[in-house]
Amino acid sequence: MDEYKFYSFIDDKSILVITPKNKLVRIKCPFAVMDSDKKKFQVDAVTNKNNIIYFKIQGKNQRHSAFLIVNT
Repeated sequence: MDEYKFYSFIDDKSILVITPKNKLVRIKCPFAVMDSDKKKFQVDAVTNKNNIIYFKIQGKNQRHSAFLIVNT
């Protein structure tokens, strides 16, 4: 499983990430993330509030920094 690094917010349905091969790519929702317990979740939307990025997971906004973006 490869980890992507968050790069930039685009809109409510996509973000830019850096792949493990250092390539800049756009990822569209839904996409997979993993928490610190290695549990996978699906991101349904992305929001930017006061320059803080949130992922909408199971109907709730969660800070993006709490998750790893993974390629499934």
